[in-house]
Amino acid sequence: CEEPRGPLAMLVASAATIAAGALYLYTTRESSPAKRLIAESKRLFRKKAYEASLAAATEACQLAADGSQHRTALLHLAALHHAMNRFDDSLATLDKVEAVVTDDLDLVPLLHARAEVLEAADRPLELAAEQLARARDVRRRASGPESMEAAYAAFNLARVLTLQSQKAEDAAALLQQAESLVLEAHGIALAASDATQAATFVDEILELLTADSAACATASQLRAAYLEASGEEWSPKPLDVLIVGAGASGVGMGILLTKVFRLRPQRVLLVERGGGVGESFLRWPREMRFISPSFNQQGWTKSFDLNSVVYGTSPAFTLHAEHPTGEQYARYLRALAERAKLAVRTGTEVEAVRRRPDGSFEVEVGPAGDDGGGERTVLRSRYVVWAAGEFQYPRASGPLFPGCELCLHNSEVRSWKELPGDDFVVIGGYESGMDAASNLAASGRRCSVVSSTAYWRVATEDPSTELAPYTAERVRAACASPTPPRLLAPLRVFAVERAGRGDAGGYVVRARWGPPAEHAGGEYRAPLQPASAAEEAPAEGSEVS
Repeated sequence: CEEPRGPLAMLVASAATIAAGALYLYTTRESSPAKRLIAESKRLFRKKAYEASLAAATEACQLAADGSQHRTALLHLAALHHAMNRFDDSLATLDKVEAVVTDDLDLVPLLHARAEVLEAADRPLELAAEQLARARDVRRRASGPESMEAAYAAFNLARVLTLQSQKAEDAAALLQQAESLVLEAHGIALAASDATQAATFVDEILELLTADSAACATASQLRAAYLEASGEEWSPKPLDVLIVGAGASGVGMGILLTKVFRLRPQRVLLVERGGGVGESFLRWPREMRFISPSFNQQGWTKSFDLNSVVYGTSPAFTLHAEHPTGEQYARYLRALAERAKLAVRTGTEVEAVRRRPDGSFEVEVGPAGDDGGGERTVLRSRYVVWAAGEFQYPRASGPLFPGCELCLHNSEVRSWKELPGDDFVVIGGYESGMDAASNLAASGRRCSVVSSTAYWRVATEDPSTELAPYTAERVRAACASPTPPRLLAPLRVFAVERAGRGDAGGYVVRARWGPPAEHAGGEYRAPLQPASAAEEAPAEGSEVS
């Protein structure tokens, strides 16, 4: 009942059920060409010579003499296809195995293998459940309904039904069926005087249910069964890793831990205070786009898309967009999280993080936005990763300058086109400020950019210290538009005041000129602002409103 370790570990560690049929071959005393080719195929696979390994396995299938050897060779070939993520080929090979199976017991490894491939290929879990239900029927007929083989078969089916319930509309019925099956396995193990295994059966299902706190809380029969077998009250094991935030960093880290380092997905939990994966990107102004370009280079240089968070993925491919919007990028992150089956708890606010004497952590969480009135839960985890990002925490108030609370931070803007007003002052001339200015100009509104540094004149060898080319293109277009922005620097804002009563009177922005600054470099660059539009900077220290 061990959780599969992943396709690439399957052949090396011989942990996956798909390789079980190959054991027949190694119990024979006589060597054969097929046996030698399978051994060679495994050796080549360990050396990462995958295509050569596949060729040896294919030849073994052709040379296998009798039915048993042919079945063994086909099972090994199916294992290779699975390990190489060629799921359709693996399933087609397993169909060939079933065609030559004559004994019911020989069906069991085949059915388990097919269920494993279907689950890995992200096919509907009911298909995997069908295979495991068939395997359970065979085990009960062949070994008896009270045998330990039947107990393991009941548990394996219960595990998949529990996973299926987490995405199904008929979750209650599936959970009831899974609970009945695992209690059956628990009873058989107790009758066989194996209390440890009985407790393990129940513990595995309860651990799967921890992703659904409501289902876990109502599983009273399972908790009672665990107490009966172990003599102890059940409590969830500490998570391996708790990740705060389900944005780009959180999703990328979750997939790295579960797919590369092979932590079990239910042992890694992402908590997100928003309503879903990529929530902060959904809050971007609708016109805001990534300044770094996305380009799918997998079939060419095998290098990363600059905006990808997982190797082998590309927002350019998923979204067919070079500069994705926030909404598009959130869709990319959601697709990754769903495909990787990450455990994500949304609408959850982290209230406190405390270190325990054993080095693990207690993380107190509650419903987001409830002002402390909702029920608090304490989660335990060996490690905590903070991936909450910066966009949700703007420095929009505090000791910036008097009147800063009157300003609208760009994270509060849903759309520049829909923003009321026709004359704006943008404080700050780096990426966010120039994004605002270019979008306001594109929508026919006047604006003045007030910045401590004339970033539109900065050219350096470090691309992180100058405006991105994508931003520069849009600023050039804005400066050539009927409503070009005024670009004023070096100016330091020291106060913002209301010009009259209420918002209708507008605002006065007070700033002080800084010392003149020379920006070397950019010898061959086209200026962002026409020379005729450049304004002469007054004396240092003089004020402007």
